[in-house]
Amino acid sequence: MTSRRRLAALAGAALTILATTALAPGGAGPVMTPAHAAEPPGVLFGAYAMPRSDETMIEAVQRLEANLGRKLPMVRNYVMLGKRMDNPFHRFILGGERELFVSFKSRRESGENIPWKRIIAAKPSWTLYEEIVTMADSARALGVPIVMAFHHEPEARKNEIFGSSADFVGAWRKVVTIFRQRGATNVRWAWTMTSWAFEVPADDRRAAEKWYPGDAWVDLLGADPYNWNHCRDDVRDGWKSLEASITGFMRFAERHPDKLLALPEFGSDEGGPGQKAAWIAEASELLKRPGYAGRFALVSYFHNDDEISPACDWWLDSSPEAMRAAATMLADSHFQQNPTLSG
Repeated sequence: MTSRRRLAALAGAALTILATTALAPGGAGPVMTPAHAAEPPGVLFGAYAMPRSDETMIEAVQRLEANLGRKLPMVRNYVMLGKRMDNPFHRFILGGERELFVSFKSRRESGENIPWKRIIAAKPSWTLYEEIVTMADSARALGVPIVMAFHHEPEARKNEIFGSSADFVGAWRKVVTIFRQRGATNVRWAWTMTSWAFEVPADDRRAAEKWYPGDAWVDLLGADPYNWNHCRDDVRDGWKSLEASITGFMRFAERHPDKLLALPEFGSDEGGPGQKAAWIAEASELLKRPGYAGRFALVSYFHNDDEISPACDWWLDSSPEAMRAAATMLADSHFQQNPTLSG
C-alpha cells in the first residue's frame, strides 16, 4: 500500500474514532491513541529543502531529490500565521505523492510577532481568530492527512518574546481547538521542542514538561536534535550521535507510550572526512532498532544553513559522502513508509 493510500485509509478510521471517542477535558477534542503496534514498522523520511540563489521552493525540492536519486516521501515547510495551506507549493508536494509537514509560528508575514496571550484571547470577531480559521479551512480543503506544528521550539531563547510556557500551552490548545471545530480532522499535530528541553533540570524554564499541552491536544511528540560539534559559539556540545542527542526525549516518550514520535528537524555538522556520512548511517540504523522502530513516525532532515552561525554546515551536500549516506537511507524501504499517524 502506498503512503498516500495508507494515510487516506487512516483518515477514514480517524473520523470514526472522532465520532465515538469521549471529548477531552474542556471539550477541546478526543484523546487520540495511535495504534502503531498494529502497523508494520517504518519511518517516513523527509526534509526541508532551503532554496539557494534564485530557486523557488519547488526547484529546491526537485534539486535535492535529484541529488538523492529518489523522490522525498515527505517535505517540511514553514509558513507565517494566516497563510493558506492549499497553496501551489503544498499542492505540488501532495500531488507528487509526497506527504506534507507544515510549521507556523505566532508571527505574521509582515514580521509582526503575536504574543501567545493574544491567541488565547482571540474571538470570532477578531482578525487574528479569522487568520487561524483561514489556515484551518484551507488545511481541510487539501482533503488528505497532513502534519502540522504550531510554534516549534517555543522554549528557545529567541521565543521568550511570545510569552511563558503557560501562555504557549493555552495558545496551542486554542489553535488545535479551532482547527477541530472547523472540521480540519485531517491535521495531525506534532508538538516540537529542541532536544535540549528534554535534558535540562525540571526546574529550568525550558524543561519540556512545562510546555506540553497534554495528550488530548497532541498526536506526535517531537524533538529537534543537532550534532553541533562546536560549530556555534553559544553551544558547547562536541560531536554527538543521534542516539545521545535524543536520550532525554526517549525518557519523556516512555511516559507517553501511546504517542508516536518525530524528529521534525535533525542534522549534523560535517566534522572530519567521512564523519557526517557515518553519523547519518548510524542514525539510520538507530531508527531501525527495537525501541525506536515502531515508535517513530517521521524524521525530517534540515537541509539548510544555520540562521545564527554559518559555520554549522547542515546541508546534505556538504560532502559527496554525506549525500550518498542520505541517499542510502532514503533508498531503504524502512524510510519510505510511515506507521499510523492517527488512531
